[in-house]
Amino acid sequence: MNLTSKILVTPKKILVVKNRALGDSIIGLSAIMYLKQLFPNSELTYGVPEWIYPFYLGVETKADHLLSINLDKTWNWPKLFFTIFSKRFDLIIELHQSGRTSIFFKGYSLLTNTQYRFHNHNVSNFDQADNAILDQGVTKASMQRDLDGCWSAVSNILNNPKLSVPSYTQFQPSLKIKNNDLTTKPVKFIIFGVVATRKTKMWPLTNYLIIAKKILECCPEVKILIPLSNSKDDQNIEKEITSSNPPSNIEIIKSPLKTLPHYLVGALLYLGNDTGLKHICAALGVVTYTFFGPEEPLEWHPYDQSLHKFFFIPNLPCRTVTSHFCGIPTCDHLTCQTMISPVDVWEQLHHNFK
Repeated sequence: MNLTSKILVTPKKILVVKNRALGDSIIGLSAIMYLKQLFPNSELTYGVPEWIYPFYLGVETKADHLLSINLDKTWNWPKLFFTIFSKRFDLIIELHQSGRTSIFFKGYSLLTNTQYRFHNHNVSNFDQADNAILDQGVTKASMQRDLDGCWSAVSNILNNPKLSVPSYTQFQPSLKIKNNDLTTKPVKFIIFGVVATRKTKMWPLTNYLIIAKKILECCPEVKILIPLSNSKDDQNIEKEITSSNPPSNIEIIKSPLKTLPHYLVGALLYLGNDTGLKHICAALGVVTYTFFGPEEPLEWHPYDQSLHKFFFIPNLPCRTVTSHFCGIPTCDHLTCQTMISPVDVWEQLHHNFK
């Protein structure tokens, strides 16, 4: 069915906001793809956090424009207000609303009479006055929650409840590199994603080194690139790697976000934690193998599992003591990660190096 066949009114300028982490912004591209297919002649702007903004300068997406968002300090709010006001958006849709963005965009909507729609993942008592969201509070793939939010906004505003609900399987995020000649890489290489937003999401670093040695023995021509930043946590990881007599096939790379995708595209595979780096690789068409510990794959791994496999120990009672996932930053035993054996991982990986 032609998605636009029953739409009577088309917003000329749409702002989609995802003021969250890098991986979340990649997931949000599914909503961008859906809205662009729905409104092919509309100008679509993607608003992402200021620190993430440079990343999108180096890649192509379905968005027509980008907007840098910084709401960390209230004195930044007036500048952002007038920047958004100058764009004359007809519709603002926020994916996974936060407290800070709620205050800002509700205020903006009130003062400018701009349509503002939003949703929040998994919050069953979410205030839905004049903003009803399909299946609000139901745990789903995060991409689907974003698409549900977009569909709810569009069908409500356009008074078109018969509009088909999109599926995240139809709108898998995709990135294209701009000027893919800026970096020199090995002919054959893989990516190790050893970092994460918290320690409980990290497979033990010693296990990565075991896999690296097996790859060196099997295919010495294959290099392993480990992207790290200059943050204190990443510096500690780098020290741990270099002090562990790492195999010669490991290379640590440090790159600004704008050029990071150039180091990732063309990799044989990604092996690593569930983090933004994984989502970038998946959007670049790289096969991925992901370690899940405190969070289940249901929400944060909405990909074709024939290309994007994962390692996960199900039914651990400690994971669901207070919620449908474990949100603690550190753990005494880290059972969910340590039970994933390097032997089992290599059994899944080794066919990629034949």
